[in-house]
This record gives sequence, C-alpha cells and structure tokens, in this order.
Amino acid sequence: MRITNVAGAHAGYDAELTPDAILTLTIRGVWTRDEVDAFFAALTPLYHEARRRSGTTRTLVIVETVQSPAIALHVRSHALALKQPGDRRAFVVTSFLSKLQIRRLATTEAFGLFTDRSAAERWLLGQAA
Repeated sequence: MRITNVAGAHAGYDAELTPDAILTLTIRGVWTRDEVDAFFAALTPLYHEARRRSGTTRTLVIVETVQSPAIALHVRSHALALKQPGDRRAFVVTSFLSKLQIRRLATTEAFGLFTDRSAAERWLLGQAA
C-alpha cells in the first residue's frame, strides 16, 4: 500500500505500508495547517491497516525539513491522536535542527531517533541496531 502527494512545489510526502507492516513516511517541505490535516486524513487508513496486520503500528518517519513551531505542534496533536500503547516510532533526521525539533516534541515511550534508516528499521522490528 502506498500513497504519494506533492502538495505543491514546496511540500509533500510519501507514505508506504511495507510487507512487514512498517509504515514508512517521508516528509518534505514546509507545511501549512491545511496540508497537515490533509496528510493525516490520507494517512489514517494506512495506520488502521498496519494495526490490523500486526496489532500495533511501527512507523518510520524520514524528516527532511524543519517545520514552524506551530505546525510541528499541530503534527504532534494529530500523531498523538493515532498513537496507542505498544506503537513504536522511529525518526530518521537529516539535520541537527530537525533532531532538536523532534526531540522536543516527542514522547519518550517507544520512540527512537536515528541518522541511519537501516538502524531505525532494525529497531522498529526489535532487532539489534
């Protein structure tokens, strides 16, 4: 299962549910509140399918851009609404600023922060990183 949306020249995303039920998200560009809302509306069915397959969600988020503080909080509120006990989230960051932003907003439960995608995937699957 895969969805792709380029929300214009400045923002977009890719979302894919892999065969091992890892929900892989790539976030590009600077978003507006409306783009965040549309993203989560499109993403919710993939979350439900991932949960149906494995009982929890394992989400790999590749963050390519830092968002404004207000947008980052809006993303966080949507993400927390989907999160359930046992879910795991791994973030792959491409910059120091994105690392700081995610660390500031993330809950510590079942949360991983990585610079290497392979290590993040192994962690999501419960394998040695």
